[in-house]
Amino acid sequence: MQPLSFVTLAVALIADTQPSNISAWQSAIPLFAAVVTALFGFGGVIVGLRWNARQAEKTEQRLRDNRRQVLRISLWAELKSLARVIKEEIAYIENNNFTWVPLVESFKIYIENIENLGLLTPAEAETITVAYYRYQENAGYIARIAKDQPEKPAIGRHIEFDFSKPTYPNMKIDVLNTLSGIVLSIEEAMRAIEKELRRTDWFGVDKQELPQAGGPDAHAPLDPV
Repeated sequence: MQPLSFVTLAVALIADTQPSNISAWQSAIPLFAAVVTALFGFGGVIVGLRWNARQAEKTEQRLRDNRRQVLRISLWAELKSLARVIKEEIAYIENNNFTWVPLVESFKIYIENIENLGLLTPAEAETITVAYYRYQENAGYIARIAKDQPEKPAIGRHIEFDFSKPTYPNMKIDVLNTLSGIVLSIEEAMRAIEKELRRTDWFGVDKQELPQAGGPDAHAPLDPV
C-alpha cells in the first residue's frame, strides 16, 4: 500500500471516523510527528527572533539613557564652572577698581555635542543655546567697553579694566550688568538640566564641590593676550 498524503489522509479520516484500515493511521503517525515538529521548530525561531529584538531594543534604550545622563551631567558641570568664574569676578569688581576680566573658553562640551542635543528636552536645548550665545555676545561687548581689540574674538582673553579712570560714566556698572546677564542665562540653563537630573539617582547623591575656578591668583595682573 502506497503511503497516504497528508491531505488525502485528512479527507479519509473526515469521511470515515472509524477507519477500517488501521494501517492508514499507523502510516500517518510519522507524517503528523514531522508536521508538529516543524511547526514547533518554526514557532521557536519566531519567538527567539522576537525575544532577541526586544532585548536589543532594551539595550539600545539603556545606552541612550546613559548617554543622555552623561551629557546632562557634563553640561551642568561646565555651566557651573563658568558661573563660578563670573560670580567671583563680579564680587571682585564690586570691591576693586582694577581687574582683568577672565573671559575663559567654555561651552566646549556643548559645541562638541551639538548633534546630541536631541537627547535633551526642548527646554534644556533652548536654554543652553541661549546661554552660549549670550556669553559670546556679552564677552564681545565687554571687549568693546574696554576698547581692548574689539575686532578680535573676546573669548579666551583677559580684558583689562581700570575703573578709577573710566572712559565714560557708569562704566563699572555697565560691566557688572553685562557679567550678571551672563550668569542669569547660565543659571537658567542649569535649572533646566537640574529639573531632569532630579529624577535620577545621581542628583540625590551628595556631590563634592567642583574645584575653585581661577584659584587664589585669578586676579593677579596678567600680560594682555
